[in-house]
Amino acid sequence: MLKSRWLWTAVAVAGLVGAYALFGFRMLPGLLRAQAIDYVQRTYGRELRLGAVTVQPFRLQLEVRDLAFPDRDRQPMLGFQRLFVDFEAASLWRRAWVFRELTIDGPAVRAVLRRDGTLNLADLAPPPKPDVAPRPDGKATLPSLWVEALAIRAGSAEYVELAGRSKAFARRFAPVGFTLRDFRTTPEGGAFSLAAQTGDGERLDWRGRFALAPGLASEGEFTIGGLRAAGVAEFLGDALPFDVSGGLVDLGGSYRVALGADTRLELRVPRVLLSQLGLRARGVESDWLTVPTLELTDTALALPANQVTMGALALRGLRANAWVEPDGSVNLARLVARANASSSPSPSLEDAGAPAAASPAVAAPALAPLPASTAAGPATQGAATRSGRPWSVALARLELLGAQVDLEDRMKAPVKRFAIAPLDLRLEGLSLDLAKPLPLTLTATINDHAALQVGGTVVPKPFAAELDVGLQRARLQILQPYVLPVADLSILGGTLGVNGRLRIAAPGAASPALEFAGEAGIDDFRSIDNALRQELVSFRRLQLRKLRFTQSPDALGIDSVRLVAPYARVIIGREQILNIAAVLDPVGTAAELASRRARDAARAAETRAARRAREREERRIAKAR
Repeated sequence: MLKSRWLWTAVAVAGLVGAYALFGFRMLPGLLRAQAIDYVQRTYGRELRLGAVTVQPFRLQLEVRDLAFPDRDRQPMLGFQRLFVDFEAASLWRRAWVFRELTIDGPAVRAVLRRDGTLNLADLAPPPKPDVAPRPDGKATLPSLWVEALAIRAGSAEYVELAGRSKAFARRFAPVGFTLRDFRTTPEGGAFSLAAQTGDGERLDWRGRFALAPGLASEGEFTIGGLRAAGVAEFLGDALPFDVSGGLVDLGGSYRVALGADTRLELRVPRVLLSQLGLRARGVESDWLTVPTLELTDTALALPANQVTMGALALRGLRANAWVEPDGSVNLARLVARANASSSPSPSLEDAGAPAAASPAVAAPALAPLPASTAAGPATQGAATRSGRPWSVALARLELLGAQVDLEDRMKAPVKRFAIAPLDLRLEGLSLDLAKPLPLTLTATINDHAALQVGGTVVPKPFAAELDVGLQRARLQILQPYVLPVADLSILGGTLGVNGRLRIAAPGAASPALEFAGEAGIDDFRSIDNALRQELVSFRRLQLRKLRFTQSPDALGIDSVRLVAPYARVIIGREQILNIAAVLDPVGTAAELASRRARDAARAAETRAARRAREREERRIAKAR
């Protein structure tokens, strides 16, 4: 009897195990596949493409292959090559859904911002169910979940933007890799690692921890390498009034963020490096600005304190091609003027090689709540945010080092050309407080000889300045193109030196709009008369002491003029014209000569006419006799 009972028990167990195996191996895969396809059809009205579904009932493992989920336009939106799920029986006593492994191979995401401004990924939200009432406290309940290891391998992500564009913008990231270790829907959270790159070699590495309880919080580090500035400009499209021909961005930093009633964020970026940047106006074939190196250091952002602090912004080796148009406008102004040029064509999409495998994230303690931001920086008035606090933005130092400016004056022929190099500029204490005086230092060399030094303070708005200005060894031949239209002489030598204090008053101030007080001097000046090809005026030194000039009202005062070893060749020509007058006023002198010659010609004609009339009268009288 006992044997019979054990036999029937064994047969029942074997039958149950067999039925469980039959259901798990044979029936459940087909049932899951049919239910998934039917759910998508009923909920979204679309066809879900699904490959083989395999279940290992004794290991609690699920494998799904070749899934493709379209958007409402019947275009690819989500999919993967393989999904593997390893569920743990320990869920029964751990009182949580425990997964030993979740692996997705070859996932693909295609996000499209449609022309109507909607995002296709929003199609994932199922229609609301009116019979489901929300919780009284308005909060969703998170299921207890524990994922020991989640991995996304060889993924791809594509973004296409059609809204507001005449031509589509597209960017593809591949391969994309993501790992998540020991993630729980509890304050412990979990450690993650993300790596992605584009076909152009742009790279993103991001690792850290995040938690969903009691609210979404994350902390970690990120690195962006080889980001194409031209690609960023292409994404911004017509929002930029200029074209970007080149440039690569590298940066990295750390962050802590907590989302809730008040978003708390601490972001630190020790260094942002932009290399080989090129800017040009829309439709232009060559760069107007090139920046070999742009470096921003010690950037920090804090919310809800609404503070941004930056250490130094340095532009090294900048080169600018600038000119003044005949109407007085400067070409570089077009780089900041709004333009309505068409968007750039979409880039070609290429797959990239696999990135280096990211090291597994190290387990860390639960995320601590973020404290109130302690980002340093002077408080300045700015645009207020929803927190009610104004923004504070501070840049400790702005540096322009080793710049070169090729400048042309095209207002009148001939074109005047100037090379300003090297040019160094430093500004300190920049912020949103535009009425705050900024210390300024500028040094430059003009056409390889004139040394310019400027130091003092400037106020951005309303613009005002108080500067010490010095100009040394400026060869006066640089002024020759401006001399020829007004004076017919050639400058053979001479150097100019100026030292003084320049004040520019803010609009509406009671003081003069512009004031200069200082000294000026010219050494070893020589010039020749272009018509006679002879020395005209020369001197060893001309010194103007205690020079004072104001504009609005206009006034000029000089305490003393000192002239050393002067020479002037003064010639009265045959037509009673002084050579000095002919040189300093060639147009007026030519007009005067033309007037004189016309008067002389008229007088000569009158004399000849009178003589002929007299001769005719004399012949008539002689004939009458």
